[in-house]
Amino acid sequence: MNSRFPRTHRLCAVFIFVLLSAVFSVNVQADPLPILPGSWTLAILPDTQNYAQSYPDIYTAQTQWIADHVVSHNIKMVLHEGDVVNSNVATQWNNAVASMRILDGVVPYAIAPGNHDYASDRSTLFNSNDYFGSETPYATQSTVGGFFEAGKTDNSYHTFNDGGTDWLVIALEYGPRNQVVDWANQVVADHPDHKAILLTHAYMYDTEVRYDWAIYGDTQAWNPHDYTAFANLPGGVNDGQELWDKLVKLHDNFAFVFSGHVLHDGTGFLSSVGDHGNVVHQMLANYQMDTMGGNGYMRLLEFLADGETVEVRTYSPVTNEYMEEYDQMFTLNRNEVHPPLEPEPPTTYYHAIGANLVFGGPADPSTNTFNDVSIPQSAFPGVGTLQVNTGDFEISVDGEGLIYQHGVLLASITQNVRDGIRATVEVGRNSYSDGLMALSIMQAGNSAGNEINVNASVAWFMFNAGWQGAHVNPDGTIAASHGVTQNMVTRTGTGRYTINLGAQPTANDGMLFAIANNNGNTVVNTRIQTDGTWDLRVQDNGVDMVGEDANFSFLFLPYDTEGLIGGRYDGASDTHIASAGDFTMEKLGVGRYQLNVTGESSETGMLIMTVADNFGSLPDDNFLTYEADGVGNFLIEARDLPVLSLEDTQFVWAFISFDDPITMPSTVTDIRLTVDRDTGNLTLKNFSSFEVGIRGYSILSSGGALDPADWTPVAGRLDGSPTGDGTVDSDNPWTIVSDPNSHTDLSESELSGGDGGLLGIDQAIDLGNTWIQSRIEDLIVALELTDGKTVYLHGSFVGGPGGQAYVRSDLNTDGSITADDWLLFYPNTLADLSSLSLVETALAGDLDNDGDNDLFDFEIFKADFEAANGSGSFAQMLAGVPEPAGWILLVFGFAVVFKFKDIFAG
Repeated sequence: MNSRFPRTHRLCAVFIFVLLSAVFSVNVQADPLPILPGSWTLAILPDTQNYAQSYPDIYTAQTQWIADHVVSHNIKMVLHEGDVVNSNVATQWNNAVASMRILDGVVPYAIAPGNHDYASDRSTLFNSNDYFGSETPYATQSTVGGFFEAGKTDNSYHTFNDGGTDWLVIALEYGPRNQVVDWANQVVADHPDHKAILLTHAYMYDTEVRYDWAIYGDTQAWNPHDYTAFANLPGGVNDGQELWDKLVKLHDNFAFVFSGHVLHDGTGFLSSVGDHGNVVHQMLANYQMDTMGGNGYMRLLEFLADGETVEVRTYSPVTNEYMEEYDQMFTLNRNEVHPPLEPEPPTTYYHAIGANLVFGGPADPSTNTFNDVSIPQSAFPGVGTLQVNTGDFEISVDGEGLIYQHGVLLASITQNVRDGIRATVEVGRNSYSDGLMALSIMQAGNSAGNEINVNASVAWFMFNAGWQGAHVNPDGTIAASHGVTQNMVTRTGTGRYTINLGAQPTANDGMLFAIANNNGNTVVNTRIQTDGTWDLRVQDNGVDMVGEDANFSFLFLPYDTEGLIGGRYDGASDTHIASAGDFTMEKLGVGRYQLNVTGESSETGMLIMTVADNFGSLPDDNFLTYEADGVGNFLIEARDLPVLSLEDTQFVWAFISFDDPITMPSTVTDIRLTVDRDTGNLTLKNFSSFEVGIRGYSILSSGGALDPADWTPVAGRLDGSPTGDGTVDSDNPWTIVSDPNSHTDLSESELSGGDGGLLGIDQAIDLGNTWIQSRIEDLIVALELTDGKTVYLHGSFVGGPGGQAYVRSDLNTDGSITADDWLLFYPNTLADLSSLSLVETALAGDLDNDGDNDLFDFEIFKADFEAANGSGSFAQMLAGVPEPAGWILLVFGFAVVFKFKDIFAG
C-alpha cells in the first residue's frame, strides 16, 4: 500500500503533463500490450540456464518486469519450465535465486527443475535452503500445497485463484519417476474442483508431438530415456507420451501442460482431448538458442474474462518487443481443440521453381572451405540462399526460406566429378535449427558423412499448387503432405517403405521422385512393383544395400503434367518405358547416358532424377549425377554405392525449364475472393481452367467486418429455387444457414443432398457490398466443394487509398485523416468499448486495440493527424472545429486523471 500511493501521484502527474503537452508533439511510449478489462495473466519463464551462467541481468530483467506489472497485467502466477541453471553449481544458483527472489511476496511462482539443474544421481542444489529448499520463501509461499518428498522441493504442487476459478499447478522434475507420477495422480484426484496445469521440463517436442520414446526413440533428441544416468535410477523416467497416458489424460480437470528443454526452433503446440472429453493445450517454449541465451523472451498468457479465450504472447522486457510469428502469438479457446499452429500460407506458385547453384571452394573434405554461392539461372520468382557453410546451403524462394509444410524440394548433383570426388545430395528439414529446408551435399560412398562443395540444382514444388507428395518420418508417419494420406505410406522394414497411391495414379501414369530429408548422409532409391506401387529404401551413403530409418520426401509427377519433358528410362536396354516431350536419350556406355532436350541446355533448365530399378527384391543402390557437355547435352552417370563404379540402372527423370517451368495438369482449384476497399464489395470468382463443383461456403470475420444487410447470397437468386436463375446450381435450392444478424459468419449451402452447383471458368458471384470498410481486413472463405473437400481462401483486398489498407485514424474511410475523423473520434473518448466487435472499436477510435478510447488512443490520433497534415496541424484543426470538439482536451484531461486515480486506489 505504501509503495503504491506515491506511484499513483507520479502517474497522475505524468498524465497531466502529457495531456497539457499534447499539442506540442510530446510522444508517449506505451507499455507492452495492455490486457483487457477482467483479464488475468499467467507468466511463463522458459529455460534460464544461460542467464544464470552468463547473463544474470537478463534473468533479473524478466522477474523485475513481472514484479512491476503484477497490477497492470493482473499476473496471478509465474511458472518456470526448468533448466534454471546451466550447471548444478553454487555460483549459478546464486544468480538464479537473486533473480527469483524479486518475486517473493509479490506474485506466487512454481518451478519444475530441468536436467541441467541436477547431478547425474538426481541430487540438486535446488533443494538446498540456500536456494529453493523447504525453509525458503519459495517453499513457504501461501500457494504451496505440498511436496513429493520431505525436505525436497523439486516436485511440488501449488494452488491459486484467478478471481473466479481455482487452479492447481503440478510442478514435476525432469523425466519424472514412476512414484512421482503416482503422487501427482493423487494430488490431482484430491483437487477435483481445480483446473489443473502440468509443469515439467521435457514433455513436448518441436515437431508438434509429445516426446515418445516408444515410437521415435533417439530421433527425438534429448528424450529423458536417452539420459541413461537418470533412466537407470530407481523409478526410471517418463517422457511426454508416458505422462499423457499415465497422468494427464486420466483426469477431467487438466487444461494445460507447459514445458521447455527442446532446442531447434524451441516451440511446439498440441491440443488433445483427455479420456473425459476435456481439452488439454500443451505448449513448448524455449529461447535459449537466441542472442545472449534467449534475449529475455518469455511467454505471457492472457486469460480473458469470458473464461474461454486465451491470448498467447511472447515478449522480451530486454528488447521491449514481441515475437509475431504464427507459433509465438496466437489465440486459443480453453474448451476447444485448436488446430496445429501453421504459418500463414505463402504466395502460391503453380509452377515448379528451379535453379542452378554453383558453390565455390574445393571439394576435397580434408582441405575444403566455403567460399561463395552463385545462382546463374533461376525460374521466377528467384531462388537464393540464406545460411551457408561447406556442404550445407539453406534455400530461399523470393527471399523467403522454405518451410517443409509448404512443399517438396528436390535436388540433383550437377557435376559428375569435382576434384576427383563424387557427391550425393539430400534435403534437411531443419539443418540450421530454424525449421527451414537446406541442401546437404555429401561425399558419395563415404559413411563418415563428409560435407563437400559440389554444384547442384534444386526444384521447389508447392503443396498449395496441387503437387502430390509428402514428407515422411522414419517410422512411416507423414509429417506433411498434399494428396497423400497415411494409409498410402507403409513402413515395411528398416529403411523400407511402400508407397501406394491407391485410386490415385500408379507408376504407369507418372513418375515418383524421392530424396532423403536429413542432414544425415543418406540416399533414397525406389523400385516399381508389379502392382504399380513403389518400394522405397533409405540407406547410408557409404554402406552397401543396407536400409536406415530416416526422414525422406517424395513427389509424384503425372505424365500429363503441363510442359513435362521426361520419362522412365532403362539404361541396360537403352529404352524409354514411358516418356513425354521432345528429347533424345543415347547410351554412351555402361552407366553413362547422353540426354538432349530439343532447344534446351543446362543454361535454360535443370534435371531431377531418381533411381527406379530392381535389385532382386530390393531397390537398386545406385546414385545419379549429371553435368553439361558444353554443346547442349546432359551427360548422366549412374554409379553403384559404395564402390562408385559405373553401373546401368533404371531411373525416372524430368527437365525443369527456367523460363517455362512445368505446372500441374489442370486440376488445381483456383477460386479467389476479391474485396473492394472502395465499395466493400465481395466477389467470388473461378480462375481455374475448369469448372469447379461447389456445395456451399462460409464467409468468416473474427473482427465482425461483415454486414448481413448488404449480402446478396446464392440462395433464391442463383440457385435452383423458384426465384433463382440456376447459374450456380441449376437443379437444387440453397439455404442460408448463418444467423441473419451475424457480423462474423455469412454461410449458405445446398442442404438437399443434391449434386451441388458449378462455378464455371471465369464465372464470378457478386456477394454484395458486404465488407464493413475499416482497417480490419480479416476475411476468410471456407468453400465446400462437391468432392467433400473444404478450401480456405483469404480475401484479396484491392482498391483503397493508393491501393493500400485504410490507416488506423481514417475513421470515416475516405482515404485521408481530417477534422471529419476527429468528429468521429472525440464522442467516444474514455468510453468502454470492450463489448463491441473489433471493427466497431476500430471505428470508434480504439487505435491501440485495448478495448477503449483513452489517452493513448488520443496520442496516436494526434500523431497520425500531424503525420498526414504537417506539424502543428492538429492544434489548427481544433481551433476550427465546432464546439464541443474544441474543448475535448480539457474534459479529457480531468477524466483521465480521475480514471487513473480510481485504478490505482483499488
